Formats: sequence, C-alpha cells, structure tokens
Amino acid sequence: MSDVALNGDHDLNIDDAELALVRDDEGEPQAIAQEHRIALKFHRGEWFLNVLCGIPYREQVLIKNPSLATLSVLFTRAILSIPGTVELKELALNFDETQRPLRVLKIDYDSRAEDGAPIDVGQLAVVL
Repeated sequence: MSDVALNGDHDLNIDDAELALVRDDEGEPQAIAQEHRIALKFHRGEWFLNVLCGIPYREQVLIKNPSLATLSVLFTRAILSIPGTVELKELALNFDETQRPLRVLKIDYDSRAEDGAPIDVGQLAVVL
C-alpha cells in the first residue's frame, strides 16, 4: 500500500517540487500508520459527501466528563476499521489535567498489521 505523504502538520509533503509518497515496507507499515493518524483526527460531519464518517468528537468526546468506556469503544472501532489493521492489543486513554486550562486526552495503543508488524503511530493527543 502507498499513499501521498503528509508532514507533521498534516499538509502534503512536497520534496523537490514533487509529492512525496509513503509506502508499507516489509515490517514497517508507514502508510497504514498514516491512515491511523488520519482516521483518529477525522471528525464526524467533516466530509460533506458522507457526514456519518469519522469520530463523533463534538457529540461524545468534546463534552464535559466523557465516558471512558464510550471513548474506548469509539476509538477501538475506528482503529480496527482501518484497512490493513488486524489486531488491537492495547488501548490506553488518559486525561492529562496538568496543562491547565486545557484538558488533553492522550491516546496510546498497540496495533498490528496483516503481516504481524507493529503499527507505530506514536501517542496522539486531543485537546478537550
């Protein structure tokens, strides 16, 4: 699998006036990892062609005292729906209250690709 590469700001990565590509190498599923980052930042209603796609951040995540059980189900479904992902070994959702006045939800998980390789997404953070 290959895809157009995105930089750290989720803009197109352009090298020497050409679009850079990200590929899944043996044991290093970089394109799948990029799909994970995109899927977990995709808000429901963001895409005008299908407003039901994405995570319902506004309705169930960006609320006062969201349920960790509900969030766990939402993120598990989103992660396992990504093509090439076959297993979610661990999902940790933690609220970081130290960055006042912001409240940050940190998402950390361990998933595997079809070939058994770990998908390295790093820790994602959502500001609530």
